[in-house]
Amino acid sequence: MGVSSSFERRTSAPGAKNNIRNIGIFAVIAVALELLIGDSLTQANLVNLWMFYACVSIGFYYLFGVSGQFAFSQAAMTGVGAYTSAWASRDLPVIPAIIFATVVTAVIGGVFVLALRKASHFYFGIGTLALSETYHILAIQWNSFTGGEGGEVYGIKGLSLFGIDFTTDKSAFWLMLVVACGVLTVGAMLERSPVIRESKATRDQRTVADTLGIPHLRSRVTMFMLGSAMAGFVGAVYSHWKMGLSPNTFGLELGLGVFLMVILGGLTSKWGAVLGAAFYVWVPELISFVEEFKLMVYGGILLIVIIRLPEGLIGIEHVVMSRVHKRRHAASGETPTSISERVVTDLPDSLKPVLNNVESTILATEAMTVRFGGNTAVNNVSLELKSGEVLGLVGPNGSGKSTFLNAVTGVVAAEGKLSIYGQQIPLGNANALKKAGISRTYQSPQTYLKLTCLEDVLLSTSDRKFTGIAAAVLRPFATLKHERARWAIAEDALEWVGLRHLADTKVAQLTYGQRRLLELARAIAGKTSTLLLDEPSAGLNASETEVLGEYLMKLHAAGVSILIVDHKVDFLNSICDRIAVLNVGNLITIGTPDTVWDDSRVVDAYLGTQ
Repeated sequence: MGVSSSFERRTSAPGAKNNIRNIGIFAVIAVALELLIGDSLTQANLVNLWMFYACVSIGFYYLFGVSGQFAFSQAAMTGVGAYTSAWASRDLPVIPAIIFATVVTAVIGGVFVLALRKASHFYFGIGTLALSETYHILAIQWNSFTGGEGGEVYGIKGLSLFGIDFTTDKSAFWLMLVVACGVLTVGAMLERSPVIRESKATRDQRTVADTLGIPHLRSRVTMFMLGSAMAGFVGAVYSHWKMGLSPNTFGLELGLGVFLMVILGGLTSKWGAVLGAAFYVWVPELISFVEEFKLMVYGGILLIVIIRLPEGLIGIEHVVMSRVHKRRHAASGETPTSISERVVTDLPDSLKPVLNNVESTILATEAMTVRFGGNTAVNNVSLELKSGEVLGLVGPNGSGKSTFLNAVTGVVAAEGKLSIYGQQIPLGNANALKKAGISRTYQSPQTYLKLTCLEDVLLSTSDRKFTGIAAAVLRPFATLKHERARWAIAEDALEWVGLRHLADTKVAQLTYGQRRLLELARAIAGKTSTLLLDEPSAGLNASETEVLGEYLMKLHAAGVSILIVDHKVDFLNSICDRIAVLNVGNLITIGTPDTVWDDSRVVDAYLGTQ
């Protein structure tokens, strides 16, 4: 039985609606500004600088806002691209020189982030400061490369295309407009691929992302390379527009300015970088009439914007759209069905696991042990989950149940052996479990509050083809084809748990019970064959727990094996084939629900020795 097809399938990426329209509006605004300023070369230069700063800041948005990498190197990477292109253009035409500089900058960024991959947040930031200082020293002292004394370079080859010279501020407008629209288009391609949501997932909850099979190191490296490449590309274009370079152009002032632009504009969208760049360029010009009080007035305006708009300038649009959605929802008169009122249907075919393995034992631990300092939380536990089985894991508080699940899924360090379908795998290899079709939920719902419900569920889909930056940019149609297939599966998962109407709602707006169901939807969207559930009924009332039990039995009927940790005895008795009991980290017994509760060791564990 499948999910009802009464809802309309989406064709555009979540969070990426109207991208083409917005790029068109940006181009129209830029052209309108260019027409309004007339023959003013000063204003023409400001328009060009706005687009230049916007492109540099968009690269930093992906590096810092999306990927969460605290870096001070964006200005330096712009300088690297500028000087490298100027050097390469001595022997190459300008366009190949720009391409070469972009690649070199991306490679430098990739090597750098790999070298500092184990550095923590602020130590990584200090490393980027060192990288920036290295650039500055080389730009001043490496005269044979830069081609000028102290990095002051003049006479760089200008850019001409189709007989048009782009070295004046008026003609460079069209060049910078094409560059800005190109950078924004790359961003639009990324937003209709898995790249952005997976980077945000590794940024916000790396441990959960690991268990979902998201390659966090690849995400971190490629996003840093992307941000660096954008900076290097725009810097290269700048060098052939201005036909001269100075090390200070890409120094500390620009570095701090990029931070300011992105934070002022807002970290939630690339359009925030565009707005922040506009603020950075034109507000000082608009208040120039106050002369000696200019810095004081500018600082006051900055303070007001930061206090009144914590999400940045782009937050204005978010507030307006949120109010519009609330009014539409109120006018529709719709009242969402509560969990306890859900009618649970069979698992749709699109979510059913592919059960090709003939092994009777899915997951087995041997002598699993977890120690925290001198305390042993799990002691020598050997346990098997059979194919098609619902196995309960119970015990008093502090008995090691959740720690055992964490050890199995690689969240905590452990000793012992772990086998999947009879094949031993290294402990701590969360990706191996994901590839084997094993998913988990957590003691408290570990959902991504800054993503939409659909984006959260999409994180677990099993299709890993065309998920990188290169695929998004070079194979956009193939990427979109796979994305649409992923959207369909995620929508089916949301429909099955009754959250389809909240697909585009931020997870932060969900109730606790809805987040429980969302976590379940995310787990099954990967066509999982085995579920590890950590106290899924916690926080649910009796009727909601009953509905949860119906969901689990439907999953069981579809061939999903389940290992469940919980405290509600009646709930476990109604769904489990066997129940294992832990006490102070030791496995004391395992048996059917009819027999395990009569075991004297279990009675002693819960009530104390009689």
